Amino acid sequence: MQSQPPAEASVVLRTCAHCGARGTTRFCGECGHALESVPVPGLLRETAAEVLGVEHGIVGTLRDQLIRPVAVYRAHLEGRAEGYVRPIKLFFLLAGLYMLLLSLVRPIAFEISELMRGAAVGGGAEGARTLAAILERRGLTQELLNERMQSGMNTATPLVVALALLPMAGLLKLMRRERPFREHVMFLLSFSNSVWLMSILTLPLYWLSQAGATVLMQVIAYVYMGLGFFAFYASRTRLRTAGLFAVYVVSDLVLSTLFGYALSVGVLMTVLFL
Repeated sequence: MQSQPPAEASVVLRTCAHCGARGTTRFCGECGHALESVPVPGLLRETAAEVLGVEHGIVGTLRDQLIRPVAVYRAHLEGRAEGYVRPIKLFFLLAGLYMLLLSLVRPIAFEISELMRGAAVGGGAEGARTLAAILERRGLTQELLNERMQSGMNTATPLVVALALLPMAGLLKLMRRERPFREHVMFLLSFSNSVWLMSILTLPLYWLSQAGATVLMQVIAYVYMGLGFFAFYASRTRLRTAGLFAVYVVSDLVLSTLFGYALSVGVLMTVLFL
């Protein structure tokens, strides 16, 4: 008796609702649209991932950015960072989250009354009167101006931080001319992500002490940057490396101060005249 071949599994042909083509796979081979319905939880996860622009490795990336930042940057540098979110994508994701939390915590409140009082005491009484006249003409109360200033500064802070990275990348390029500029930018983005994370985690401390939390955050930020600097920008001796890092720190502080003043003036002008 001749044996019968085993029955093959039934194949279901699906018709694409978009172009009418038929296929057996999950997605249409002609237009790429889905040929089968996606469960609601899976659809929500995929949508959230597309909107936020993050991959499934976000948890591991955040963990390693906190406890192994040198290893994360080395993985990106060597092209074996498949499980990590790209530095620039993570940078803007964390910056956006930090911006959102700033609006809730409000670590440093803007007070126009103190600015006007300081101007009057410093011999700028005419400037204080001019500012008061502008507020009256624009129909702005000091409370409303303070609120708009705080909101504007929170929104612009991540952009200012990102712009400040470019001159710092130029400084690193001077220290290591043989390396491409993109590696210096990636270095700053990668270690800045660790700083963003610590900034988010330490935000509640501002409710206890603004000055103490600010100093603590500065120390933590330069500890992270120092770890990366000594790992990837080491010179012939540790003393020379420390000297180069001191130049980096001073340059960063100067740039941060200048960008901070520019941010305050720019937001104030926008609120008053636009």
